[in-house]
Order: sequence, then C-alpha cells, then structure tokens
Amino acid sequence: MYTLGEERILTIERVEDKISVILKDATKSIELPAKRWISFVLLFLDIEEEVKKLREKKDVKFFQHIGGAFYVSITTGYNCVDIRRFYKSREGELKPRREGLALRLREWTVLFELLPRLLEDAPDLA
Repeated sequence: MYTLGEERILTIERVEDKISVILKDATKSIELPAKRWISFVLLFLDIEEEVKKLREKKDVKFFQHIGGAFYVSITTGYNCVDIRRFYKSREGELKPRREGLALRLREWTVLFELLPRLLEDAPDLA
C-alpha cells in the first residue's frame, strides 16, 4: 500500500495470475488492470508536462485514452489529473461516468515520484 496524500492510497492487487493497480479514498476507487496501468504510465511524462503548464496558469486541454472506456484528462480550471470512465451518448459524444478518481496535483506529484519504487516492487507492471 502506498499513500498518495490525505486519504488517497494506491494498492497493487494480485488475484491468481492477474495484477491490478487500485487507486482509492474513503468513498471512491478505480481499478486499473495491468494493461491499462501500463498505458497510463506511458503517459506519465506527457501528464507531468501538462501539470507543469497548469501550475504556470497556462491553458491546458489534455485528454488521452488508456484502454477500454477509460481516459486521463487535465483541464484548465480543475487542479487535478482525472482518471475516469466515459460513455458515448446517443449523439455520439463522450460523456464522463461517475466511475473514476481525480488526483489532486500534489497527489499526482507523489504518484509520479513513486513510480520507480512501484515498478521495483511490482516488476510485472513495468
């Protein structure tokens, strides 16, 4: 278990031959199977660049698919890295579902800095 801040934690769960990363707090959680987690990790440097822009009060509109119906987004006006499930409306627009978790910028920084340790502790997530 890894603490991201306040009440947010990250756990690695192994069930039989499957591994997942779970981000959760007291009321919400999001499970990222290994393949989706790896897609997310591959975006870490891009996400970090967008977070820097957000901190510098620059305009940010980042929206990337990480597998299934899950996307990572960063948008000016919201100081978070949002990992969320989306659905297509009847009109064909992507709309957010409740399933997801928005990491505060300081929690994102902790996660970004934790990555080497996570990969060392769970090399099958590399």
